Amino acid sequence: MAEKDESGFSWLSLFLVTGFSGLGFDLIIKLLDGYHSPILLWIGIIALSLGLLNFLISLIARKASNKKESRLGD
Repeated sequence: MAEKDESGFSWLSLFLVTGFSGLGFDLIIKLLDGYHSPILLWIGIIALSLGLLNFLISLIARKASNKKESRLGD
């Protein structure tokens, strides 16, 4: 099986950057103005959840692929 092209678009990076940015901006607004921005908080939480889900799915797929390759090699 061919190696995955790592130079392309990464959904995991998109979700993680968006999630941490949303939570970071919410924290900055909280420090400067004194209240939380609900939209940034929800965007951050949802994006980080999707990033975690994406990471777990790719991890499971990678392990399944390795098991399949080792079974074919025997």
